[in-house]
Amino acid sequence: MKQIALICLGLFGCSAAGEGPSVVIPPLTLSPEGIDYALVQDAAERWEQATGLPLLVQAGGAPVRYAPMSYDKNSGETAVHWRSDGPTEILWVHIDERRAHNQSLVGHILLHETGHAVCEHGILGQTEDNCHSGSGLLHRTVVGEPCIDAASLATVCGYRDCQTFSPEC
Repeated sequence: MKQIALICLGLFGCSAAGEGPSVVIPPLTLSPEGIDYALVQDAAERWEQATGLPLLVQAGGAPVRYAPMSYDKNSGETAVHWRSDGPTEILWVHIDERRAHNQSLVGHILLHETGHAVCEHGILGQTEDNCHSGSGLLHRTVVGEPCIDAASLATVCGYRDCQTFSPEC
């Protein structure tokens, strides 16, 4: 049986001998700004539990804040910097400031937008349909139960190397 030696390099991941080094994707880090820290932490913990991918809530990450939205149907946005020479970067997560009075709805929107951030963080290339799923939490419209369902999780794990697949509902 042939054994393959692994090479671990400082800024690069492990790769089989003779292959090029892989890029290490740092954990997705979200930084609440003027939005309830506990709501952001809850969304991050739930996606981390569902995917097995590390998420951090601390200073220095993609800002999560209330912002004006340009049309009524929009409840949140996640901005992504698509790169041709490396992994994508999450720039910010915005929640419609008109929703700030309803913390239950804000929590639902945050769970949805955090799903987009998890899906698109650190991938090479672009996602189809901005990581929206045909049904469930990551459907285009934030409706239904605020839980991470199998369809939404399958969308995320289709782009990311999920360590677990644990839908909540």
